[in-house]
Amino acid sequence: MMQYLKTYLFFKFLYYYIGMSVAFCIMFGIYFGREAAVSIFLDKNTVIMLLFLAAFATFFDFIKKWKSGR
Repeated sequence: MMQYLKTYLFFKFLYYYIGMSVAFCIMFGIYFGREAAVSIFLDKNTVIMLLFLAAFATFFDFIKKWKSGR
């Protein structure tokens, strides 16, 4: 059971991180242009922000799953 939970949380975190990264690149690519979006995306602070947001979303997804009784 614990191994399933770890695997579930890892892939859910990966899902949120990739999804937020793609959305971030598209949003900034439209607004600033492709080159600026890539340079902003590769900035260390942006990566840390996206990791934090993905962890936050994973945590709340876990809470929602735990409260539903699954």
